[in-house]
Amino acid sequence: MSLKLYFKYFRLFIVLFFLFSCGRPIGCGEKVPEEYKIFFSKPIEEQHREFIKLPLEKQYEFHIYAMTRIHPPYLGFAKEIVITNGEKVILFLTSKLKEEKDETRQMAVIYLFTALANEGYNIRDNKELIQLMERIISSMKYRSNIELTKLSLKMIMGQR
Repeated sequence: MSLKLYFKYFRLFIVLFFLFSCGRPIGCGEKVPEEYKIFFSKPIEEQHREFIKLPLEKQYEFHIYAMTRIHPPYLGFAKEIVITNGEKVILFLTSKLKEEKDETRQMAVIYLFTALANEGYNIRDNKELIQLMERIISSMKYRSNIELTKLSLKMIMGQR
């Protein structure tokens, strides 16, 4: 499967998952922080210009929010996190993945590793990280999360 086709299917699965899980354009009833309302109400080009200037932790938070609370999910920040932070993002994301207990957020973090792999970072040879991802996938409860995260892992491993 080509990379473009993969991302097309990945985006479709995410959109459908969130459509059926919440059915609302933003979030699932939680209160949206004002900072997020302001940021995500701007035109996408302006969001990207501001996003690359943010510290890594804030980029991460906005990426997670865009993938888990905006409908349809927005995947566009993943590549910019990689480009603006380079290899240091691997340790940061590994730490976040170990801490994260929410399946949907775990899926969003693993998607970032897919973006890293697509930018040429060798993730597949990091055995400890791959085992962590496999453990997380095996502990997931929701089939849609399992399938999407397995697809991401296949892409990381170079199996298209």
